[in-house]
Amino acid sequence: MLLLDEPTFGQDAHSNQELMNLLSKKHQDGATLIMITHDMDLIHEYATRVIVIKDGKVAADCSPAELWKVEPGCIEKWQLEQPIAVQLSNIYEKEMEYVSTTT
Repeated sequence: MLLLDEPTFGQDAHSNQELMNLLSKKHQDGATLIMITHDMDLIHEYATRVIVIKDGKVAADCSPAELWKVEPGCIEKWQLEQPIAVQLSNIYEKEMEYVSTTT
């Protein structure tokens, strides 16, 4: 088991990628990884389970995909910022509402 506290903080993109490749390999080899991070893009890309702690209590325990579908207002209340990929997907979905698919 590896316990990592903000493992990518202060690193350049290349070092981040090398570290995450190493950690992914460890996970594939059966290691349990517990990562404490505020980097929601990292969570979105690598995590299989997310536990949100707010005011010392578990506010959410779910997959990364489920985290962004919680009831409105929770993300702001928990002071989280959606990953860029999720933000872009939400913008795309809103824009597609206005696109006609009939010819």
